[in-house]
Amino acid sequence: MGTCTCTCMVSKNITITKEAYDFLKKMKTENKSFSQVILALKENRTNLMSYAGIFKDVDLSSVEKIRDNARNDWSKRK
Repeated sequence: MGTCTCTCMVSKNITITKEAYDFLKKMKTENKSFSQVILALKENRTNLMSYAGIFKDVDLSSVEKIRDNARNDWSKRK
């Protein structure tokens, strides 16, 4: 007697905005379903707490200098 492997799929209707649909459609390739795209996004979420303290050793004056230079450059482009 052989073994049978069955993958059951449940069908659910959801309502999303056109913007959300267009985003998912861009992410979708021919060989991926919308479900696979959504699950991939779920897996790729980054925990924001992993960034906590990332700038603790950065010299604030150098950041301010970069900010000021960017502002000056931007104001010249207006």
